[in-house]
Amino acid sequence: MQSETTAVIPESAVELFSDLKSALDATCSTRSELPFSSMLDLHGFVRQDVSTKFTFATRHTKALAANYSIIVNYRSYDPSGPFQSEPDENRFRITIEFDGNVLQTYERSYIDQS
Repeated sequence: MQSETTAVIPESAVELFSDLKSALDATCSTRSELPFSSMLDLHGFVRQDVSTKFTFATRHTKALAANYSIIVNYRSYDPSGPFQSEPDENRFRITIEFDGNVLQTYERSYIDQS
């Protein structure tokens, strides 16, 4: 899923966003987080653990010039509820923001193999 606005986004942010989308597509196709986490490490994203009691979650932030940033939210959780053993669902959301306002979004998810 992708949404966009007509705001002028710096070319460097557009290129990084595009690279992240490709890495995320590879991650979801292979059901392996390695391509995507490697891309985040390569570009120096700052990782923050935002997990809850029932969900593993991280937020990765990369500050760019002129108050722009790219933020990646990841969460993994068991959608089946208590006392059931279903594969985890993994959701990713990449956003480009300017002064805290979302300008562009890309979302993907996959379910772990059982």
